[in-house]
Amino acid sequence: MIENAFPKSMSSLEVIVLMGPPGSGKSFLGNRLKQQGIVDYVEREPILVETFGTDS
Repeated sequence: MIENAFPKSMSSLEVIVLMGPPGSGKSFLGNRLKQQGIVDYVEREPILVETFGTDS
């Protein structure tokens, strides 16, 4: 499904940052790309919240 979604010039990506509001599908997309073997997705939000806290 997604395996040919990126041009060959992007075959050596090191980082993809998914940003958006809560519920926008960032984790879904990251996990889907991982399932397809395109990326090694790691959820960083818990680490960032622990390190920097929240503004609420």
